[in-house]
Amino acid sequence: MSSLRGRIWLIAFVWLGWDLIAVGKAQPAESSRVAVQMGAAEGSRRYRLGQWGVVNVRATNLTDEAAELFSAVYFEGDPTLQFGRRVWVPANSVLRSTCPVLVPDLPASTRSYINLVAVPVNPTDGTDAFEKSHAAAVDASRPLIISDESTGVAILGDFQVTNPPEEQTAYHAGPESPPPIPDDPACDVVVAAKLSEELSRRVSIMNAWHLPADAASLATLDLIVLSSDRLTSDPDATALIRNWVLGGGCLWIMLNEVEAESVSAILGDAFSAVVVDRVKRTELEVQDVRPDEAPEDSMQLEFEDPVDFVRVLPGDATVTDTVDGWPAAFWQPFGAGKVFFTTLGSSVWYRPRESDDPSPHDGRYMAAVVARPPLQRLAASCLSRRHSESVDVASVEPFLAKQIGYRILSRETVAATLAAFCLFLCAAGGWFWYTGRLARLLWAGPLAAGATSLVFLTVAITSRNSVPPTVAIWQRVVLEPGVTTGQADGVAALYSPELRDSELGATRGGMFLPDMTGMQGKRRRIVWTDEGTWHWENLQLPPGIRTAPLEHHVHFGRTVECRATLGPSGLAGTVGPLPVGGLEDAVIALPEPPLLAARIGADGSFAASADDVLAPGEYLSDTLLSDVQQRRADVYRILFQREAAEDRPSRPVLHVWTEPIDSGFVFPQANRLGSALISLPIRIDRSAAGSEVSVPAPFLPYQSVAGPDGRKSSAYNPYRHEWAELKIGVCEWLRFQLPDTVLPIEVKRATLSFDIRAPSRPVDVLAMSGEQAVVVKELVHPIGTFHVVVERPALLQLDDEGGLTMAIRVGEEPSADPDDLMAQASWKVESLHLTITGKVLGE
Repeated sequence: MSSLRGRIWLIAFVWLGWDLIAVGKAQPAESSRVAVQMGAAEGSRRYRLGQWGVVNVRATNLTDEAAELFSAVYFEGDPTLQFGRRVWVPANSVLRSTCPVLVPDLPASTRSYINLVAVPVNPTDGTDAFEKSHAAAVDASRPLIISDESTGVAILGDFQVTNPPEEQTAYHAGPESPPPIPDDPACDVVVAAKLSEELSRRVSIMNAWHLPADAASLATLDLIVLSSDRLTSDPDATALIRNWVLGGGCLWIMLNEVEAESVSAILGDAFSAVVVDRVKRTELEVQDVRPDEAPEDSMQLEFEDPVDFVRVLPGDATVTDTVDGWPAAFWQPFGAGKVFFTTLGSSVWYRPRESDDPSPHDGRYMAAVVARPPLQRLAASCLSRRHSESVDVASVEPFLAKQIGYRILSRETVAATLAAFCLFLCAAGGWFWYTGRLARLLWAGPLAAGATSLVFLTVAITSRNSVPPTVAIWQRVVLEPGVTTGQADGVAALYSPELRDSELGATRGGMFLPDMTGMQGKRRRIVWTDEGTWHWENLQLPPGIRTAPLEHHVHFGRTVECRATLGPSGLAGTVGPLPVGGLEDAVIALPEPPLLAARIGADGSFAASADDVLAPGEYLSDTLLSDVQQRRADVYRILFQREAAEDRPSRPVLHVWTEPIDSGFVFPQANRLGSALISLPIRIDRSAAGSEVSVPAPFLPYQSVAGPDGRKSSAYNPYRHEWAELKIGVCEWLRFQLPDTVLPIEVKRATLSFDIRAPSRPVDVLAMSGEQAVVVKELVHPIGTFHVVVERPALLQLDDEGGLTMAIRVGEEPSADPDDLMAQASWKVESLHLTITGKVLGE
């Protein structure tokens, strides 16, 4: 009996052991059927230090049940800042996605790449797995090419991908090679354009039918060339390109390859051009018609194979090149960016390289084509660094800190407190020495030090406890009339009185990254769970204020319009519908200074007259500014000073302060504050015939021209909009251009206002009566602001293009020695502008 019982136990143990072996063998097989590969270059495949980009994610689930998989990566040298992606994969499926990553802003290095290392985690639950050896971690890393080129260019078209990113193996011997440029005429045009600007031939090849939906995929690009209609079949990709241009990107659309319907899908009602027909030409002449530029010689071409030519009515766009009067190249502003259009086939823009052509600037490659002059002009306009609308964080941080109410003791306050402490010690020492009780200084000194420390401690505790956890947001929102979306940049200031876990994230896209100073060594992980949805894990922000630059897109559901007309009281118009209220402190900026203050109502109606012109250095019209208005004026000052130094707007723009716009960001602070500055171009409609109009000074730009004697002075610099300080007498003739929306017009009154400093000199104001210069006003030793009114019809006649010419003549100093230039007093015009009233002609 015992022998039978022993045999039974033996069989049971053998059976159990067999099951354990089977389970052990099955477990690795099962886990190998679930995997996530992450880190291959994706999107534009270009990366810049300190900027966002995207990498490829490939999740495999070969099991019979759906699974949620996870993977994370970090950059070599900083394993504590990780980027994770969590995806839901159906059974027996392979899912491809992307994950944004922030390339660290490392010191300058000779390496042209940076390694991205996979974090050892369990793909099914995201928990930490076994630690890899250094060799294994290097073997699993993927290098990302760091681009040092000033202008990032990509072309969107129908291209075949060889060696897709998700099928690439790991690299650890050096950077991956850039993808080859397809044999496509559109690519040849782009390469020829880059080489004409002494740039490399590297172009990011992106498929219009497979564009990553995350905005980070385009963050390193400055110019995108569209040569396919396939993009518009994907609404998310169309919106991505639209928002990218709104934020300052440059888009080049080849109309010979792209239908007008596809352009309208991207630009909405802002695309006002009309395609008349599509023809083919074997002979053509391209003419340079750039405004405000000396035209180059026309170019005549003949082709054996007919070339495509799209004949277009350009609408409000600016034409730069024509063929038989039809646009060959034109452009229009769109938000903070620009859109360029070309209407001719590729062979018009370049020619084959000849033996006597100079070698390209990039000596590593020899392109087979050379840009013709029209393409060279186009390249000079569109191949530049992307214009960003974001404002420096340091300049906005005081604005937000004052909104929160949190402040750090100023250096002056700290210095005064310490000075009082030292003064007390000196006074106490002198008194004790005088009374013969100097020994008492031994306890008086520590007592004074304790009292001083108590003052600092009391202020710190009071400041810390008086302000609840708060987030203050400032947004700069760029909109375009006729479009339902906009692009927002700004800064968030997060205040917490104590160390706490920070549940930060986003639910509708966008990005913000808190200042991580002092947090090195602590592992933090930002995890994306869906396109546009992410959150932070293991993030603890220290007490105090932490700023975070932010960017996101806004969607209004309906197109926003901003239209105005010049009338008897100046400019009057409406803006809306806007999803926020509290419209205040509006300012209108034009291509030429000065600024124009606008009175705006709660219903979106606004008006600005000739009396609302702001003096240099002024940004709001109110005499007494509140604390909020002073902070807004500071933001205006930073904004307009930067525009003056970089790129002024090419059309009138309305800037207005509103309540903050919902961004979909998640903040732990319950107390929310903030404001938004909306910038929206104004569409100026034509004034009705027979109506009286008053044209404010900003709508009358002027430039220096030659006088009746054919000589031209140089006292006024039209590029910097400044007057030079001179010691010689000059006669500066100025031509003021009236806006097209009031032409033709009968001018009834012109008022020239100028601020001048010309002691000991005679100054005359002149106007033209036919071919004769007439003195309108004589001034002696003028210092200050003067207004000269002209009402004689003979002096108010416009030229054929709608311009009015007047002059400022500054004479020599009578008492000074004409041979001693240094002894003469200098003079300068601080500001000058013209206001016109009249009647619009026509039927």
